[in-house]
Amino acid sequence: MEREDGNEIDSPSRLEYNQPMAVNHKSVPCIAVLTFLLAFSLFAQEEGLQPVVFRFRGALHLLYVQKTSLGADVMLEKDGQCTTLSSDMDGENICPAAWEFGEDTVITWVNYRSGEAAIGWRSMQSGAGGLERPEKFKFISTPQVFFTDGFPRALVFLGNRSDNDDVFLLDLSHKTLLNISDTPYSEKRFSLSESGETLKIETESLDRVVVYSVSGETLRVSAVGRGRVPFREEALAPRSAVSCDATNTYLAFGDSITWGKMRMNNLSGEYHPELAYPALIQSLIKDSYGPSFPVNLGVPGETTTDGAMRITTDLAKNPAKYFLLMMGTNDCVSNQFSIDSSMENLKYIVDRALGLNLDVIISTIPPRKDSFNQFEYVRNNIQSLNAGIQNLVFQKFLVRQPILSIDTHQAFMAYNPPDGWKTLLEDIVGNHPSPTGQQVIAGLFSPMLLSFAPAVPSGIELVNASGNQKTFQWSGNCESDFGFYQIEFGFSPDRLNRSVTVAESRFTFSTFPFLPGIYFRVQAVDRFENRSDFTQVVSAGSEK
Repeated sequence: MEREDGNEIDSPSRLEYNQPMAVNHKSVPCIAVLTFLLAFSLFAQEEGLQPVVFRFRGALHLLYVQKTSLGADVMLEKDGQCTTLSSDMDGENICPAAWEFGEDTVITWVNYRSGEAAIGWRSMQSGAGGLERPEKFKFISTPQVFFTDGFPRALVFLGNRSDNDDVFLLDLSHKTLLNISDTPYSEKRFSLSESGETLKIETESLDRVVVYSVSGETLRVSAVGRGRVPFREEALAPRSAVSCDATNTYLAFGDSITWGKMRMNNLSGEYHPELAYPALIQSLIKDSYGPSFPVNLGVPGETTTDGAMRITTDLAKNPAKYFLLMMGTNDCVSNQFSIDSSMENLKYIVDRALGLNLDVIISTIPPRKDSFNQFEYVRNNIQSLNAGIQNLVFQKFLVRQPILSIDTHQAFMAYNPPDGWKTLLEDIVGNHPSPTGQQVIAGLFSPMLLSFAPAVPSGIELVNASGNQKTFQWSGNCESDFGFYQIEFGFSPDRLNRSVTVAESRFTFSTFPFLPGIYFRVQAVDRFENRSDFTQVVSAGSEK
């Protein structure tokens, strides 16, 4: 294989990989098999519990995942007969998909075993297939199939063998692997299109789109188009001032947990924003903080990639001072991209909020008690994502961009042990918090909100000078929990050894010609004694 390198594109990796494992397909009667099955669609969002249905040679076929005591198998059902496609493939075989081309349909799935990912596949027409282990991948998305001359030639997928996701092409004919994108950042999505014997792969990251062309005959790769996504790439300019309402506004950014989805036996319908943590926080802090204004930016079914792709627009539309983030539950079950890629998304979201001087609180994601929780790869993803969130908080501290965090997962697991955490999740399905669970989350966020310092006073200016009286004024703080201003002053800019407190955003100094000049700075203090940084030192005038 060869590749024509374009500008900014590195040469691809070409690697030999192990021969596919022979598969012993077993057929068994499908007696009550649907009493416990779990299917993952290719683009699963929130739950992905629907089997994959397709037709081959006019007959209806059903693909699904069946949990076993040792892992999970991909099952193929036709006319009441079940075939275990993943026989002799140890581990969890998940995320089946069916790809139709001409007279053939190729089934693909992903195998996870001992922290490594592999690819299972089978041609319905020829029966060819097996388990491909091209590299020691820790993540592989559901592969798509590239056909040439009517036969499956290659599998294309997102894979992670380092700390980011790249698009790979696995050649089934020559037993080689090609890293198509080979970038230092993660590709989030890709799409395939064919023109004759040429395959085009369009990849999308958080700020750019690149199109690659792959020759079907030689698998020569070239980058034929690239472009940036300005509305995602460009950071918003920091806001120097916001309205008083915005100063007391907090944005709750997330998925269906934030949105307020909960399926309870005693509740009508599934959407209850009034019982979700954004609304509950408002009630919890009313007496201590004062009036506040939540903005619920939860979107059901979203992954962190979806969130990263809308964050700039959402922040532009919703001026605020506080930013609450809980996202990633859907990443852990969708298998669209790796947890490393999820953390890249979360950092991107956090950086956009910090770039607007918002105070940020990020939460770990809660546990699940639905069928997905029985899968090791889901539990591992939840654990890895939550560890990554805590590490992100630490890394921001090291670079002096501190953000606060709450550990929702730990709080749930510590609730009335050993099984009390299950009561914090909805009655039906079990992957959303119950009303009580939402109260726990609100109770974690609320004190963090109250711990932020008020904004630094700004715009100090001399507004009146009469005789030896000089009055200075600055933009007043309008946080609902604002307390007073602390003014430090003295006769030298490096020795402000006197202080006074005032309630209003102005102060009058008495200056005399025979005294040294007066210098001062101002600090805002809230009713909980949280203090802003001081302003720059200002001269109040006066000469000896």
